[in-house]
Amino acid sequence: RIIAEAHYQLGVAQGFHSKFDEAVESLNSAISIIKERTKNIKEGAKSSKKSPSKEEKIEITELEALIPEIEEKITDTKDMKKEAEAKTKEGANGITSSSAEGDSKNVSSISVKRKVEDDDSKNKKFVADKEKTAAAS
Repeated sequence: RIIAEAHYQLGVAQGFHSKFDEAVESLNSAISIIKERTKNIKEGAKSSKKSPSKEEKIEITELEALIPEIEEKITDTKDMKKEAEAKTKEGANGITSSSAEGDSKNVSSISVKRKVEDDDSKNKKFVADKEKTAAAS
């Protein structure tokens, strides 16, 4: 079960890093491990010729409930991949069309917003300039 959780977390992380194919593979590994675990619990109970214990029944129920959630995550990951591919195509079209128009600006023509000085700092600067001029004379 811990290994399946690790595969699930790995798949989620890979999805966030745009490694969608690897993410789907990790999530599918988590599902196969969960199915194997439930199968082993059920076979263990059959081989000992007794019904599964209460804890085993609870674990089987929990594990079987996780499978649809992981499958939904796989679907989400595939959708994220499609969106990323669409954005990549859209971005590539946007780059080529804007550079083809020749609408780019020279770096020196880009305006820079200056910080507005308050009245106190202007007065201090003016007084300091007067003192320097008087000292130089």
